[in-house]
Formats: sequence, structure tokens, C-alpha cells
Amino acid sequence: MRSGESVRRIGVLMRRGTALRPAEILVGKAVPVFAALLAQQLLVIAFGVYVLGLRVPHPALLLGVLLCWSCTLLALGALLGVLVRGLGELSAAYDIGGMLLSSLGGAFVPLGELPHWVAAVAPVSPGYWAVHGLRAALAGDAGTVAEVCGVLLAVALACGALAVGRLKGRSGRLVAL
Repeated sequence: MRSGESVRRIGVLMRRGTALRPAEILVGKAVPVFAALLAQQLLVIAFGVYVLGLRVPHPALLLGVLLCWSCTLLALGALLGVLVRGLGELSAAYDIGGMLLSSLGGAFVPLGELPHWVAAVAPVSPGYWAVHGLRAALAGDAGTVAEVCGVLLAVALACGALAVGRLKGRSGRLVAL
């Protein structure tokens, strides 16, 4: 079977299997994952508050950063999911990429303790912006939080657009979910 035929068959099967449009299916798959990402982060913050004595004087700023970071993680995951060919590749890319971006962003070790070249390239990592935003939110720096949220949402939009572009067939319609 040629590639064009299989794409048309997928489209027919999707139309027969559900009355939902592809965008509605994507949103339906994204919402629970987004909720889980946000819940995980809130759980870590709650642990910090109740067990380690973390003070959160500006919860609205913190929530804003967590929402933007969750959007970024969701979009990065979607892009990764459409680029790899199997679960093994997905697992390896997730593990290695997560450790690399977190390390580069200063989430494991403060950037001041790492070689100078790491600090110079750290802003390339979305993890850098998340850590920077979390620190700013805890300090009550609304301007920095707004900047960080803008960067994180721009990364999320770019990754989401790339993922959707990868899912589109030659006809410009979504062909795989």
C-alpha cells in the first residue's frame, strides 16, 4: 500500500470512528496530561511548604510560572512524540533530554558552580527559564515572572507548531494522532 493510500485510510477510519475533529481529539488528549503535569508540580511545592518550610509569599506568581512551564512541557512532549519512531527512542530521548536540559538550566546544580560556558548557553534551555521563573515568583518579582512566562509560552507555541506540522500530511490535514 502506498503512503498516500494509508493516509486516506486513516482519515476515513477517524471519520467513521468518531464525530470529533482532529483538533478536538488533540485537546482531549492534552488536557489530562496538562492536569497531571500541573498536579505533579503542585505536589512538589506542597512538599516543600509542609515538610521543608518553603515560604510562598506570592502564590499567584508561582501558579503563573507553573502553568506556563506545564504548557512548555506538554508541547515539548508532543514534539518529541511525533519525532521518534518507537517507545524505546521516546524513553531514551525523554531521559537524556530531560537530564541535559535540567542540568543545563541549573535545576540540579547552581549555574555559578558550573563552568562559565554552561552559564553562557543556559538560556537556550527551557529548564533555565523555569528555574529562573520559580525563583522570581518566590521573590515576588512580577516583571521577571512575566518575562519568563513569555519565553516559556513562546517555546511552547514553537514546539506545538512543529508537532502539528509534523502531523500534517501533504493535503495539510492532520493525518495521525
